[in-house]
Amino acid sequence: MVEVLRSGQLSLGPRVGAFEAAHRALSARNTKALAELSAAGLKRFPKAPGLLALGCASDFLGKQEDRARKRCKAALAGWDET
Repeated sequence: MVEVLRSGQLSLGPRVGAFEAAHRALSARNTKALAELSAAGLKRFPKAPGLLALGCASDFLGKQEDRARKRCKAALAGWDET
């Protein structure tokens, strides 16, 4: 869903906002924030491929290889569906 905010900027909705916040944390190499933001996003949007990919990155960086593998596989499957 796209909406125009009072500031005139476009908002692509909460799912995109959750992805962007977690992606900024990954780009900044802030693994704690990445873990928190990707977990919060996935709690709300459990099948979002982008959030699954960021969750995968968080798990991988946190040495949670089995969970990372599962999330990466789900992220890739989700992209096939879109």
